[in-house]
Amino acid sequence: MSSFTRSTLQLIYDQSLPLGVTTVHLPSFSQIFPDFPSSGLLYVLSFLTILAILFRTFPRRKPNATETCTILRNLQKIITPTQSIWYPEYVKLAERASLSRSKTLTLPLDRLITDVIGGRTEFRDAALHLPDLLLQSAQRSESPVLIGVRMSAWYRVVTWMFTARSNRVRPRKLTSSLLLSIYCFLSPKVSSVCCYSHSYTSAFPSHLRSSPIMRY
Repeated sequence: MSSFTRSTLQLIYDQSLPLGVTTVHLPSFSQIFPDFPSSGLLYVLSFLTILAILFRTFPRRKPNATETCTILRNLQKIITPTQSIWYPEYVKLAERASLSRSKTLTLPLDRLITDVIGGRTEFRDAALHLPDLLLQSAQRSESPVLIGVRMSAWYRVVTWMFTARSNRVRPRKLTSSLLLSIYCFLSPKVSSVCCYSHSYTSAFPSHLRSSPIMRY
């Protein structure tokens, strides 16, 4: 590489061009592939179709039943179903967690609130477990169970924040889970107990203020 001096490069450049020619005009992409606008989309769709077929036929790793049961037992230390068995949604979350490296079950926040208010699940001790669960989730600490916010919830929150600043558009009402998403996950340093204190209780409908999850 040391022998490649400036004069050597200049010599190669001078010898590679015809006499009197100082610039080279390279052909454009449309000149090289004149039929790309009509056939390019077909090529892209065919490539994506092949990838989708290969992805579906590729052997996936099956969830480990033992690890799935262990994850559900860890979840049951905090939340228990009101029926004798776990709902299919929680089993799928546990199976997904068993395939991850951390073996951490990420429980969607809107699912948690909806099921607790709807009577499908309940906390063993909400005053003890709920603040720690929210704080650990905000700090992304190593815990067998964490709370997460789905992308659909983030999208609705961001849309609401933009429309709330506009005078022409009236923002749609946010559900309790989205309000908690804003307060608990955009302000992780604030104590999670405040999420259920009087400072935000007025933002919820009256039938939610008296629910078990709002008393803490």
